[in-house]
Amino acid sequence: MKLSIIIPTLNEELCIGRLLDYLIEETSKQNAEIIVCDGGSTDQTKKIVRSKIGVKFIHAEKKGRAHQLNEGASNASGTIFYFVHADTIPPKNFANLILDCIQKGIPSGCFRYTFDPPKNMLRINAWFTKFKGFCAGGGDQTLFVNRSVFHELGGYNSSYVIMEDFDLVKRIRKKYRYIILKDPALVSSRKYEQNSYLKVQWANIIAIAQFKLGVNPIKIKEGYKKRIKTA
Repeated sequence: MKLSIIIPTLNEELCIGRLLDYLIEETSKQNAEIIVCDGGSTDQTKKIVRSKIGVKFIHAEKKGRAHQLNEGASNASGTIFYFVHADTIPPKNFANLILDCIQKGIPSGCFRYTFDPPKNMLRINAWFTKFKGFCAGGGDQTLFVNRSVFHELGGYNSSYVIMEDFDLVKRIRKKYRYIILKDPALVSSRKYEQNSYLKVQWANIIAIAQFKLGVNPIKIKEGYKKRIKTA
């Protein structure tokens, strides 16, 4: 089995170098590839990615996370896709943990997470990520999925300009087993640092509730961007 790690980027010069160095080291003894699909960065993201030996850089034909993730997948050769945000660090030994799940017949899943830095209120958020509840399935938890399952379900729905991860996980869970692994990924708390904790919480709750109610993703994104600042 081969693992394809797919990372969407847009102006991620502050995060992408650290992530790629970590992934390269972690997968040095694995059958894996790393693909970065960029949405038109105007900072140093492209330069940083291309400086990393063995990492494949793709300039996406269309901007938008769902488009970029699908394009990354279309250029991947692995039997397992692993989607990771640029500001998220997967747990140690993540590749073996994913491969073990696939070998046990579990075609998809994610990791719980903790924040960097782990401020008090954020520990509460992190604690809830071990449950398959109302908020499970966000991109910060990363996502691994068998290639055949991904293609069978049509990949990410590009009409979702936000909540694309929740949509795909929802479709996966309707038909296949989906697991949340106990090992935590490390997620940047920059969104909470740029905004107040309550503002981000409120924006997240509204966005998830609107998704559950079937609100148009464009309207969800417009409201989300009005409520908080995003990097």
